[in-house]
Amino acid sequence: MGKLANKYKSESARYKLPNNAIYQYFGKDIEEIIFATVPDAGELNIKCKGDEIIHTPNEDETTFFEDQFIVFDKTNDQVEINPARLNIPADLTDKVGTMERKIFDFIYNGGHRLLLTGKKGWGKTTFLRYISRYLIPMFNKRKDSTDQPVFKPCLPVYISFNSEINSLNLAGEEEYPRLFYKIILDKIRNLRYECINSDIKGPFYQYLLEKDIFSAYRSEYNNIIHKHENAWITTDDREKELNTLRERLGKEEKVILYSFSYCNASTDCRAIPLIVLDDLDPLHTTVQTYLFTESYKLAHTYKIKVIVSMRPRSYDIVSRSIAEAIRINNQISFTDSFAKDYLKAKFSKMSERIAKSESISAGDGINIGGNLILKPLNVVLFFNNFKDISLSNSVLEFLKNISGGNLRKLNEFIKIYLKSGYIDASPSIICSLVEKHITAETSNNVPIWIVYSAIFTNNYETVFGMVFNEPDKFVVNILCNGTSSINTYLIRLHLLSFFSRNGSSSFTSTDILERYKEVVAKNYSDETIEKDISRALKRLNNYNLIGNNTILAIPEAENPDKISEKIDTTAAFYMEDLGHYYYRSIISIFEYFYFMKDDINFKDESGILSCIETKKNVILRFEQVIKYFEFLFEEEKAFYGALETPECRKHYFNNFAPFYHDGKIFFVQVFVEKMLGYARTRRYEGIQAIIDKLEILKDKIDETTKDF
Repeated sequence: MGKLANKYKSESARYKLPNNAIYQYFGKDIEEIIFATVPDAGELNIKCKGDEIIHTPNEDETTFFEDQFIVFDKTNDQVEINPARLNIPADLTDKVGTMERKIFDFIYNGGHRLLLTGKKGWGKTTFLRYISRYLIPMFNKRKDSTDQPVFKPCLPVYISFNSEINSLNLAGEEEYPRLFYKIILDKIRNLRYECINSDIKGPFYQYLLEKDIFSAYRSEYNNIIHKHENAWITTDDREKELNTLRERLGKEEKVILYSFSYCNASTDCRAIPLIVLDDLDPLHTTVQTYLFTESYKLAHTYKIKVIVSMRPRSYDIVSRSIAEAIRINNQISFTDSFAKDYLKAKFSKMSERIAKSESISAGDGINIGGNLILKPLNVVLFFNNFKDISLSNSVLEFLKNISGGNLRKLNEFIKIYLKSGYIDASPSIICSLVEKHITAETSNNVPIWIVYSAIFTNNYETVFGMVFNEPDKFVVNILCNGTSSINTYLIRLHLLSFFSRNGSSSFTSTDILERYKEVVAKNYSDETIEKDISRALKRLNNYNLIGNNTILAIPEAENPDKISEKIDTTAAFYMEDLGHYYYRSIISIFEYFYFMKDDINFKDESGILSCIETKKNVILRFEQVIKYFEFLFEEEKAFYGALETPECRKHYFNNFAPFYHDGKIFFVQVFVEKMLGYARTRRYEGIQAIIDKLEILKDKIDETTKDF
């Protein structure tokens, strides 16, 4: 892939379009204000001092949550909420949406455990940090007219298992208790330091001695008191023994947890202890099962409220292996519409920001090229109209699906979209948007064309992942042929077809490998098939087209030809929603195919010019796409020709053939017909020659189909 990667390097000015003029003016606002990344968490300093709870917030986090965090008010019918029960002060209503209300209803009004579900990247962690590290401290500070707390104080302890993945996954089950409680106790050790060091005759230690777990200490305490009552020892000796007993009891690890629960049980410090368990998904199922069991104990034995955050599929698997009593029935979820709501909120924020920007209010306008100047008022009109088109259902659906709802990935795509040099390259686009007039020729093509071209080729720089270093920033091109012994683009399509045919079912790599061998075993060695299937599964998994229940991402070697590590044969793979969308969209979205071809490392003899080398010439671009279709057709024909027996072909068409319908056995056949229909609607000079070439290729494919 070396020569292709070099072609797309940023210093290759020959191919690169600059960011558009609009973005050059407002890029700072968009990057620093609208798309600011969530700051590192650090430690949130919380101290209990008597009946006072002191929060020392993280300033960077506070700034982020006040300026960039988006609060949604969209109703979620899974949990019925009566807002009046929360009695939220008027000045906090814009900080508390429907999801936040549900969390606070759980905290203040009852319930032991709460499950928060949402897919990867949907914002669960940021949301929980917003609740535990920003909103709860704000609620704790609220006082009424008599200087009494408006809300019962809450003590949140946020715990992410991200840094503990290896230690927990590699540990034996007998090690889970030690590791789990060390993580928790390290977080809350200082919260009730005062009561741990108080007199053993005080209320906290009396509270401890009532617990069955400390029955031995209770007996020893009673013996010491009994000896004193019978004058067997002096008062000084009694106090010395009691202090020794207190010191020993204070060193018991579970005392820390009881000190936390004591906040909720004591009369001198009424507070709500809360533990948030996040990032459980990378952990093995056995670890997750243990953590669920312990979350039940935390809630019912220690009287600590617990919020657990997981992906829906992870919880479904865990719930099958735990007792019904351990499951969490109180659940709230991020819905599929969340990404669309997020996009709408982002674009609205950008419109507000641009309308208030000093860059346009004090300037003479923006030069967009071709002696065209956008006056300040027109800049706002352009962006608002551009926003309206961007929020059309087709664009929203496209952005939501290619990101898989992953907000980090979605942010990257929106930034790439807004930078698009295609806008400056075609100033008429800006003019038509400002005038709120788009001609019939462009009405169905301009907006979606900008979206696809901006994201897929990023001003003629590829954004497709060639290595696994930053998967969140890339779309995967499943049509990239690579350098496998078995053509990789075919394997990827075959695997997506296989998963699509089987709905939501899961399959191990061994299952898939054995089925694929029935198709190609006679032409390739077992080692070759295993290596190429493994590579294809890794790439599809790492770009979220398929998923599995044991790993988030599978490392890939820098050189794809040197991948030797094997996938865990017990890892069960399944089709993600993003995979279903890609598979459906390959045919339904012509531009997807039209632009994504640039990530393919063609054979030298193919003579195919990439998109960036034909950007100025529409007819030449058509010609290159036709050459690409011919290339794909020859690759498919070679693969089918190697299926020597009727049994192999039958197994292939029943399990792996992509889009096998209406007598079409070639995947590319559908595209040729679609492009032919598209070309017949164009009025470009020279388009008839393109139509003739496509008809010749279609006839060739039809004749070959008869032979098979």
